[in-house]
Amino acid sequence: MPTTTVSSEICPHVASLNFSRENDYTDIYDKGTRETTIVYWGYYEGTRRLVYSQPSYDFSRLAGMTLPSNAGPPSPPFDPCSGANCTMTISFDGPAQRCQEMPDFDPATTTQRLDRLPPSGNEIYNCNNINSNSTSYKNELEINSGVPAEWIIKDGPMYTKNWGTFNKTYPMWFGYVSNTTRPWTGDNSTLWPWELERKVLKCELHHARYTIDLSFEGGQQTVVDKQVELKRPLLVEGEVMTPDNTTYKEFATYHAIGVIFHKYFSGVILQDNSSTNPKPVASITATNLVHRFTSLPVDNFGPAIENRFTHLVLSIMADQRFNPVVNVSAPCLVSRYAQRWGYEPFWLAISYGAGSAVALIAVAAGAYTFRSNRYGVDTAMFSTMVAVTRNRELDELMEGCSLGRAPLPQRVLRKRLRFGDITGLDRAHRDGEAEGKPSRRRAAFGSETGVGPTMVGEKYD
Repeated sequence: MPTTTVSSEICPHVASLNFSRENDYTDIYDKGTRETTIVYWGYYEGTRRLVYSQPSYDFSRLAGMTLPSNAGPPSPPFDPCSGANCTMTISFDGPAQRCQEMPDFDPATTTQRLDRLPPSGNEIYNCNNINSNSTSYKNELEINSGVPAEWIIKDGPMYTKNWGTFNKTYPMWFGYVSNTTRPWTGDNSTLWPWELERKVLKCELHHARYTIDLSFEGGQQTVVDKQVELKRPLLVEGEVMTPDNTTYKEFATYHAIGVIFHKYFSGVILQDNSSTNPKPVASITATNLVHRFTSLPVDNFGPAIENRFTHLVLSIMADQRFNPVVNVSAPCLVSRYAQRWGYEPFWLAISYGAGSAVALIAVAAGAYTFRSNRYGVDTAMFSTMVAVTRNRELDELMEGCSLGRAPLPQRVLRKRLRFGDITGLDRAHRDGEAEGKPSRRRAAFGSETGVGPTMVGEKYD
C-alpha cells in the first residue's frame, strides 16, 4: 500500500522578490547580475542622476500574459522540492492595491461622472484612461508612460527642475453598474426596464507586506493562501519622492507596476440599452472579472481587482531575468510517497510453496522428456527452424515462394503438416538403401500421411 512520509527540511532555490535591489541600480547601462529591469531609466539633463522614464517592455510583455489569465501566477523555472511535493511560506515587501467603494468620482483626479453610467448614459463600465477622451485624468495629470504631466512644460524646455520628482500619485477610478431584479420606472425606463445600481470604485497603490503559502506538486506551483498587509499609501499626501532619495528606484518600480496594471484595465464597455449587445473598448473583457454574456463586472469587484494585482506581482517570480527576483532557502514540509507491502506469513509460505512445487514439476517433466528422447532441441534459434524444414516435399510445396511471397498461395495455406520421421519421403534415403549404403533416418515437417513417429534410439541426420 502507498505510504507518505513527511519531513521538515530546508528547500533551496525558492523564488521570492526583493524590490529593494532596484535601489542598487546606479548606471543606465549597468547590467551587473541582471538582464532586465521593470523600469526604463533616463538621465536628468546634463547629470548622471537616474530618473523614472517608463515601464520596461519586458515587464509589459509579462503583464500582457498574466493579467488575462484566470489560473493565477505562473510557476517559476526551478522546482525547490526536487520532484517531491512540498509546502512552504515566503514573505517579502511589495506594492498592493487598496480598493474602496466611493459615493462619487473625485473631480480633482478624474473627469468621470456618474451620469455617464446607465440609465442616463451608455457606459456600463469605465476606468479612467490616461489621455483618452471621456474618461481621461483631469488636465492630463499623468501621460501614458506614467510620467507626471508636470515634468513636461508645453511650448518650453522639455525638462524642468523638478524632472523625476513625484509630488503625488493618482488613483484608479472604476465606474460600473450591476443589474437588479427591481423594475425601473424612472428616466429611460424603456431602454432599461430593470433598475441598475451605479457603483464607483477607487483603487490606490500601497506599500504592503506579502505572506504567501506555496505548494509544489510535480514541479507546478500553486498559491495556497496569501495575506497582504497594507502598510501605507505609496506616497503619503504632502510627501515628495526625489531621485536623490535612497528608495527612489524601489518607489519608481512600484509605480511602473501600477501604471501597467492601470493601462490594462483602462477603457469603457458601451451598451445603448438592455436589448443591444455590449461593445467593449477595454481589455478587461478578456478576463473573468466581467460576466461572459452581460459584460457587467462580477460581484465583489473590488477584492477581485486587488487579487488580480497580487497575481501580477507574484508573476514576476516566474521570470528569473528580472532584477527583483531572488532565490532563497526556506523551511518546508516535504511529502514523499513510497509503495510498502504487508504480508501474512501463512499466505506468503503458501504462495512461495506453490510456486516452488510448480517449478519442480516442470523441471522433472523436462528431465523425463530428455531421458526418454535422449535428445535436446533449442527451439529459439533460426538455424533450428531451417534444419527441421529441409525435405523435398516441402521444397515442392513452396515452389515459387522462396523470396517470401505474400500472400502465400492457398495450396500452401491449406496444407496440414506434422513433425516426425520422413525417412520414407526422403529420396536420398531410398537411393542409399538401393545401393546398399547404411540406413539413415530423417526428421522434419511433412504431410500428415507421409510422416511417421520418431524412433527412440534411432540416429537421425
